[in-house]
This record gives sequence, C-alpha cells and structure tokens, in this order.
Amino acid sequence: MSQDGDGEDGPRLVVLNPSMVTIREPTKKQRRARTEYDPALAQEIAEVMAVTVSGMQTLCASRPHWPTAITVVRWEGRHEEFRELMGAARRARADMLIAEVVEIADDAANDLIQIGENTVPNPVGPARSKIRCDVRMKAAAMLHPQKYGAKLDVSGSVGHYVSQEDAIRQLR
Repeated sequence: MSQDGDGEDGPRLVVLNPSMVTIREPTKKQRRARTEYDPALAQEIAEVMAVTVSGMQTLCASRPHWPTAITVVRWEGRHEEFRELMGAARRARADMLIAEVVEIADDAANDLIQIGENTVPNPVGPARSKIRCDVRMKAAAMLHPQKYGAKLDVSGSVGHYVSQEDAIRQLR
C-alpha cells in the first residue's frame, strides 16, 4: 500500500510493505533510550504502525533504535507533524483491519470439517471467524471513528409530554 500527498483525511504517509515489518527482541545492551525528536524516525514509526496490529509497546521494545512507547506518546503530544502522521497511520490501520474482515468473512475454509467419511458443518469455525471479524471492526471503529464508528440517528421526532394524571387516566 502506498499513499502520498494530502488527502481528504489530511496528510498521508508512505507505507512500508507489510512483509518488511519484523519483530525481534533486543538485548538490554542494544536498547537505548532515545528522547530527541527525529523526523525520519517519526516517519518510520508511523509507517510501521500503519501496517501492523502490534501495540506501540511491543513495537518499541522490538526495535532498539526506537524510543520507548511513552516517548512516542510525548512526541505525538508535542509535535504537530508527528500527530498528523500518526493520525494517518491509524486511519490506514483501520482500513487494513476492515480489509481483513472481508477476507475472513469470504474464507470458507473452516466452515466444513471431515469426520471419517463424512463432511459436516464445523461448529467452531464460523463462530471463531465472527469473533475475529468483530474484534477487527471494533478496533477499526476506535482507530477511525469518523469512518467506522457508530453512527447516531438524530432524525427522530420528539414525543409530546404526558402528565402523570393523563398517564393514570389512560391506564384506567
């Protein structure tokens, strides 16, 4: 997935190939605290966040040249350009999760199982797929509520006021 330029949702970022995202545990010697804001590193953090489902703590812990997760949160609070990059990364991540929902829903591989000579419906497979879809849809709604969040219906009409006496009369 590659996006660049400004879009309707604000600045966009160039996203790495998801197969390039790897997680490895650093040794204590490799880990160093990095607190100075670095625009190139900020771009890398946003790119990786856009294409992986791992949390910030896991990602920071697995990359020795990254700052700690709390430092990333501070950067986001202090640097407008990083805040915009992370917003674009969250929107891209939400879109990725919704694409996974479609893939999971379309995958019928676990709907039937073989028991001896018979092919029977799998009692667990579809339920597991539903859970996987629901979790991704909820995560997408939190990452990009304007696009995937619950929509409020404000077109309803307001009912008229009924006094307590009128309500009692109607019950009789």
